[in-house]
Amino acid sequence: MLMYAGKECTEEFFALHNKWVLDKYAKFKIGMLPEEEFKAEDTVNLYDDLAFPSKVPYAEMPNLSRKGWLRPAWYTESHERFLKAWRQMEHEVILPKAVEGHKLGEFPDKDFMLDLGKRGYFACMNGRSVMPLAKKLGIVLPGGLDPLDFDMWHEQLCLMERAKAQAQDSSYMSSAIDGMSISLPAICEFATPAIVERVAKEVLLGEKMSCLAVTEAQVGSDVANLVTKAEKITENGKEYYVVNGMKKWITGGMYSDYFVTAVRTGDAGAFGVSLLVVEKEKDNGLTVKYIKSSKVGAQETAWVFYDNVKVPVENLLGQENFGFLAIMANFNHERWMIICGSLGAFRRVLQDLWLWCMQREVFGKKLIKQPVIRFKL
Repeated sequence: MLMYAGKECTEEFFALHNKWVLDKYAKFKIGMLPEEEFKAEDTVNLYDDLAFPSKVPYAEMPNLSRKGWLRPAWYTESHERFLKAWRQMEHEVILPKAVEGHKLGEFPDKDFMLDLGKRGYFACMNGRSVMPLAKKLGIVLPGGLDPLDFDMWHEQLCLMERAKAQAQDSSYMSSAIDGMSISLPAICEFATPAIVERVAKEVLLGEKMSCLAVTEAQVGSDVANLVTKAEKITENGKEYYVVNGMKKWITGGMYSDYFVTAVRTGDAGAFGVSLLVVEKEKDNGLTVKYIKSSKVGAQETAWVFYDNVKVPVENLLGQENFGFLAIMANFNHERWMIICGSLGAFRRVLQDLWLWCMQREVFGKKLIKQPVIRFKL
């Protein structure tokens, strides 16, 4: 900084930094040079996150960015409107909060959560199973999409866009979404209408949070052999499950109000497992403990302990001792989310790589003009 202080140093800056650094530290901006004094090439304009379609190779699906590629049969005007609106929401509404929250290690505040709920952000993150309820709640999805018209390809687009936009500041929104998006679909698919109406409504609107509590320290992800127990009792003429045990690596556990919990209600093996919605209430025996993990910023991963937690039998998801099937069905959607998010993240990596090669100058020319670099790309 001392070397270039008081001088025009745009080219020197972009030899070291990508454009997103300017976005991240926008608070330090004090003004703009007159256009005639701005000497750099078009480097600063290489990034246009709202461009549709992006001109950067591989930043978009092939049918959007390459001439001659036919659009897949599923891709309609509805998907294009949705994608444009979602991209705008990610960059104008969410990313400014995510950048700051990620840096400070904060969890999204209540007003922001409620705003995202109204915008349909949480509904889209949870797939088609939540859409009938979203319709009932009067939620209109980005691009003016009716919830009942939302399909798996709309979901693919929003999951990819989220991963692309939040690649560098992911922990802020991950803390709010990841636990919810692997638990709420199970509630909407397998819970009683009364539970869906109450629990799913609160989560979709951003009023409360949910998470999936399956993994255990004793058995890892070997769901068929989990050891957390739930025994039935009758108290004052009402039936309850009493849950005892612990879960580990529970995404979203630190901030959740509802825990979709896998428990053993029968014999050993897969067909002795049930799935319950366990509500966290004051002094009801459910406690959480923070697990420090490699993800930086806002953290949410937790131990979850159950000490004689009473759960109404109405909170059973599906049938008793058939919870393993519900868990596996729910995992299908979780894996679909991971795949779509991975594709979006890969495209962001390729986008940034291309832009850096077009920007960075070494040995007297841009990296993109080096044959070995072009070959690798």
